[in-house]
Amino acid sequence: MKLNETAERSANRGHYHAFLTNRPQETEREITELARNSSTPARTDQLFEAAVTLWIVAQLAKVEVKDTSLLRVKAHLAPYGRSPLKAINVEGILTRDLSQVKLNAVYTVCTKDGELKAALYNTTVNACDFLQQPTHNRLLQIFQNEVIQSSNLPHRCPIPAGTYTIRNASFSKARIPGFLPASHFRVDINLLSGSPAQMMLETSWYGKLIKI
Repeated sequence: MKLNETAERSANRGHYHAFLTNRPQETEREITELARNSSTPARTDQLFEAAVTLWIVAQLAKVEVKDTSLLRVKAHLAPYGRSPLKAINVEGILTRDLSQVKLNAVYTVCTKDGELKAALYNTTVNACDFLQQPTHNRLLQIFQNEVIQSSNLPHRCPIPAGTYTIRNASFSKARIPGFLPASHFRVDINLLSGSPAQMMLETSWYGKLIKI
Protein backbone atom coordinates (compact mmCIF):
# COMPACT_ATOMS: atom_id res chain seq x y z
CA MET A 1 0.00 0.00 0.00
CA LYS A 2 1.31 3.46 -0.90
CA LEU A 3 2.17 5.92 1.86
CA ASN A 4 -0.42 8.48 0.78
CA GLU A 5 -3.14 5.79 0.76
CA THR A 6 -2.13 4.71 4.25
CA ALA A 7 -2.20 8.30 5.49
CA GLU A 8 -5.61 8.88 3.94
CA ARG A 9 -7.02 5.72 5.50
CA SER A 10 -5.61 6.69 8.90
CA ALA A 11 -7.11 10.15 8.61
CA ASN A 12 -10.49 8.72 7.68
CA ARG A 13 -10.36 6.34 10.63
CA GLY A 14 -9.53 9.18 12.98
CA HIS A 15 -12.31 11.35 11.58
CA TYR A 16 -14.87 8.57 11.88
CA HIS A 17 -13.85 7.66 15.44
CA ALA A 18 -14.10 11.34 16.40
CA PHE A 19 -17.52 11.48 14.79
CA LEU A 20 -18.68 8.56 16.94
CA THR A 21 -17.04 9.87 20.10
CA ASN A 22 -18.42 13.40 19.89
CA ARG A 23 -22.01 12.40 19.08
CA PRO A 24 -22.47 8.81 20.29
CA GLN A 25 -26.21 8.74 20.98
CA GLU A 26 -27.20 10.89 18.03
CA THR A 27 -24.86 8.92 15.77
CA GLU A 28 -26.34 5.58 16.80
CA ARG A 29 -29.86 6.79 16.04
CA GLU A 30 -28.78 8.37 12.77
CA ILE A 31 -26.88 5.31 11.58
CA THR A 32 -29.77 3.00 12.38
CA GLU A 33 -32.21 5.26 10.56
CA LEU A 34 -29.95 5.56 7.54
CA ALA A 35 -29.47 1.82 7.35
CA ARG A 36 -33.22 1.25 7.41
CA ASN A 37 -34.16 4.07 5.06
CA SER A 38 -33.07 3.51 1.47
CA SER A 39 -34.64 6.84 0.43
CA THR A 40 -31.46 8.71 1.49
CA PRO A 41 -28.82 7.21 -0.85
CA ALA A 42 -26.46 10.18 -0.87
CA ARG A 43 -25.97 10.44 2.89
CA THR A 44 -25.90 6.65 3.27
CA ASP A 45 -23.14 6.42 0.66
CA GLN A 46 -21.12 9.06 2.49
CA LEU A 47 -21.49 7.17 5.74
CA PHE A 48 -20.44 3.91 4.10
CA GLU A 49 -17.37 5.51 2.53
CA ALA A 50 -16.20 6.59 5.98
CA ALA A 51 -17.27 3.43 7.75
CA VAL A 52 -15.62 0.90 5.47
CA THR A 53 -12.19 2.33 6.26
CA LEU A 54 -12.47 0.37 9.54
CA TRP A 55 -11.33 -3.19 8.91
CA ILE A 56 -13.86 -5.75 10.14
CA VAL A 57 -13.79 -9.53 9.79
CA ALA A 58 -16.89 -11.70 10.06
CA GLN A 59 -16.35 -15.08 11.68
CA LEU A 60 -19.29 -17.42 11.06
CA ALA A 61 -19.99 -20.13 13.64
CA LYS A 62 -23.37 -21.77 12.99
CA VAL A 63 -26.32 -21.85 10.59
CA GLU A 64 -29.93 -22.90 11.12
CA VAL A 65 -32.40 -23.58 8.28
CA LYS A 66 -36.17 -24.01 8.19
CA ASP A 67 -37.26 -24.82 4.64
CA THR A 68 -40.56 -25.70 2.94
CA SER A 69 -41.77 -27.97 0.15
CA LEU A 70 -41.42 -25.04 -2.25
CA LEU A 71 -37.72 -24.54 -1.50
CA ARG A 72 -35.72 -27.42 -0.01
CA VAL A 73 -32.42 -26.21 1.41
CA LYS A 74 -29.35 -27.74 3.04
CA ALA A 75 -26.67 -25.43 4.43
CA HIS A 76 -23.43 -25.86 6.34
CA LEU A 77 -20.21 -24.03 7.15
CA ALA A 78 -16.79 -25.34 6.12
CA PRO A 79 -13.27 -24.27 7.15
CA TYR A 80 -11.89 -21.58 4.86
CA GLY A 81 -8.35 -20.27 4.75
CA ARG A 82 -6.82 -19.41 8.08
CA SER A 83 -8.66 -20.68 11.16
CA PRO A 84 -11.24 -19.79 12.50
CA LEU A 85 -12.69 -18.47 9.22
CA LYS A 86 -15.50 -20.51 7.67
CA ALA A 87 -17.29 -20.39 4.34
CA ILE A 88 -20.95 -20.78 3.42
CA ASN A 89 -22.12 -23.83 1.46
CA VAL A 90 -25.77 -24.08 0.42
CA GLU A 91 -27.80 -26.30 -1.88
CA GLY A 92 -31.41 -25.42 -2.64
CA ILE A 93 -34.04 -27.08 -4.81
CA LEU A 94 -36.79 -24.75 -6.03
CA THR A 95 -39.80 -26.81 -7.09
CA ARG A 96 -41.60 -24.22 -9.26
CA ASP A 97 -40.96 -20.94 -11.05
CA LEU A 98 -41.25 -17.76 -8.99
CA SER A 99 -42.22 -14.32 -10.28
CA GLN A 100 -42.77 -12.65 -6.89
CA VAL A 101 -40.16 -12.93 -4.15
CA LYS A 102 -39.57 -10.85 -1.03
CA LEU A 103 -36.43 -10.92 1.07
CA ASN A 104 -36.39 -10.09 4.78
CA ALA A 105 -33.03 -9.44 6.46
CA VAL A 106 -32.43 -8.81 10.16
CA TYR A 107 -29.09 -8.09 11.85
CA THR A 108 -29.20 -8.62 15.62
CA VAL A 109 -26.48 -8.20 18.22
CA CYS A 110 -26.50 -11.14 20.62
CA THR A 111 -24.51 -12.69 23.44
CA LYS A 112 -21.95 -15.46 22.97
CA ASP A 113 -24.65 -17.96 23.93
CA GLY A 114 -27.00 -16.63 21.25
CA GLU A 115 -29.30 -14.56 23.46
CA LEU A 116 -30.68 -11.70 21.36
CA LYS A 117 -29.93 -8.17 22.60
CA ALA A 118 -30.75 -5.55 19.95
CA ALA A 119 -31.86 -5.60 16.30
CA LEU A 120 -29.77 -2.95 14.52
CA TYR A 121 -31.18 -3.58 11.06
CA ASN A 122 -34.48 -4.99 9.81
CA THR A 123 -35.66 -4.60 6.24
CA THR A 124 -37.94 -6.33 3.75
CA VAL A 125 -37.41 -5.71 0.05
CA ASN A 126 -38.79 -6.89 -3.26
CA ALA A 127 -36.07 -9.35 -4.26
CA CYS A 128 -36.75 -8.90 -7.97
CA ASP A 129 -36.30 -5.12 -7.71
CA PHE A 130 -33.14 -5.61 -5.65
CA LEU A 131 -31.61 -7.93 -8.25
CA GLN A 132 -32.14 -5.22 -10.87
CA GLN A 133 -30.78 -2.36 -8.72
CA PRO A 134 -28.71 -3.77 -5.82
CA THR A 135 -27.07 -0.41 -5.07
CA HIS A 136 -30.35 0.80 -3.57
CA ASN A 137 -29.58 -1.27 -0.48
CA ARG A 138 -25.90 -1.15 0.38
CA LEU A 139 -26.00 -3.62 3.28
CA LEU A 140 -27.73 -6.30 1.23
CA GLN A 141 -25.39 -5.56 -1.65
CA ILE A 142 -22.42 -6.57 0.54
CA PHE A 143 -24.02 -9.97 1.04
CA GLN A 144 -24.89 -10.28 -2.64
CA ASN A 145 -21.38 -9.39 -3.82
CA GLU A 146 -19.83 -12.14 -1.71
CA VAL A 147 -22.40 -14.79 -2.58
CA ILE A 148 -23.07 -14.19 -6.28
CA GLN A 149 -19.49 -14.94 -7.39
CA SER A 150 -19.61 -18.35 -5.67
CA SER A 151 -23.04 -19.46 -6.85
CA ASN A 152 -25.38 -20.04 -9.75
CA LEU A 153 -28.09 -17.88 -8.19
CA PRO A 154 -30.24 -15.97 -10.72
CA HIS A 155 -29.57 -12.34 -11.57
CA ARG A 156 -33.17 -11.45 -12.44
CA CYS A 157 -36.78 -12.57 -12.14
CA PRO A 158 -38.71 -14.69 -12.85
CA ILE A 159 -36.67 -17.32 -11.03
CA PRO A 160 -36.96 -20.71 -12.75
CA ALA A 161 -37.38 -23.96 -10.85
CA GLY A 162 -34.12 -25.86 -10.43
CA THR A 163 -31.15 -26.56 -8.20
CA TYR A 164 -29.11 -23.64 -6.89
CA THR A 165 -25.83 -23.82 -5.02
CA ILE A 166 -23.46 -21.57 -3.09
CA ARG A 167 -19.94 -22.99 -2.75
CA ASN A 168 -17.31 -21.67 -0.33
CA ALA A 169 -18.66 -18.13 -0.09
CA SER A 170 -16.47 -16.34 2.44
CA PHE A 171 -16.86 -12.86 3.92
CA SER A 172 -13.15 -12.56 4.73
CA LYS A 173 -12.74 -9.73 2.20
CA ALA A 174 -16.20 -8.17 2.50
CA ARG A 175 -16.33 -4.40 3.03
CA ILE A 176 -18.40 -4.63 6.19
CA PRO A 177 -19.53 -1.20 7.48
CA GLY A 178 -17.56 0.03 10.46
CA PHE A 179 -20.67 1.25 12.29
CA LEU A 180 -21.64 -2.35 13.08
CA PRO A 181 -20.27 -3.13 16.56
CA ALA A 182 -17.59 -5.73 17.25
CA SER A 183 -19.83 -8.33 18.86
CA HIS A 184 -21.56 -11.64 18.41
CA PHE A 185 -24.44 -11.48 15.94
CA ARG A 186 -27.31 -13.32 14.34
CA VAL A 187 -28.30 -12.57 10.75
CA ASP A 188 -31.72 -13.78 9.63
CA ILE A 189 -32.25 -14.13 5.88
CA ASN A 190 -35.84 -15.09 5.03
CA LEU A 191 -37.55 -15.54 1.67
CA LEU A 192 -41.27 -15.09 1.00
CA SER A 193 -43.28 -15.71 -2.16
CA GLY A 194 -46.76 -15.25 -3.55
CA SER A 195 -49.54 -12.76 -2.90
CA PRO A 196 -50.24 -12.60 -0.06
CA ALA A 197 -46.63 -13.39 0.78
CA GLN A 198 -45.97 -16.75 2.43
CA MET A 199 -42.71 -17.80 4.09
CA MET A 200 -40.77 -20.30 1.99
CA LEU A 201 -37.36 -20.21 3.71
CA GLU A 202 -36.02 -19.09 7.09
CA THR A 203 -32.28 -19.06 7.82
CA SER A 204 -30.26 -17.82 10.79
CA TRP A 205 -26.51 -17.26 10.64
CA TYR A 206 -24.51 -16.89 13.85
CA GLY A 207 -21.01 -15.50 14.30
CA LYS A 208 -19.05 -12.49 15.47
CA LEU A 209 -17.53 -9.34 14.04
CA ILE A 210 -13.93 -8.53 14.92
CA LYS A 211 -12.38 -5.13 14.26
CA ILE A 212 -8.69 -5.29 13.35
